[in-house]
Amino acid sequence: MVIDLLDTAKCARKRRQPLPPLMVDAKRSARLFSLGLRTWRALDAAGKVPLPTKLGARVLWHLPELRRWAAAGCPDRLTWERIKQDEANQRRKRG
Repeated sequence: MVIDLLDTAKCARKRRQPLPPLMVDAKRSARLFSLGLRTWRALDAAGKVPLPTKLGARVLWHLPELRRWAAAGCPDRLTWERIKQDEANQRRKRG
């Protein structure tokens, strides 16, 4: 009986799919947009991509936000922040 439980647990672990990332680093962000890392970093320094989040020593971008930003036409950072603020204000008015 103990062996059956262990085998069942092993099978369950094998079937688990890895979780998709919530945050991505500059290298992966650049790859998502078919850009080189240096280009992504230059765009970040120029304020052309969404603000990253610092988590310890790492600089990461929220993947769902990058997807929304791309769907919005990749506006500059200032415009993107205004869009997000407008969306938040509309949600507050509705809810």
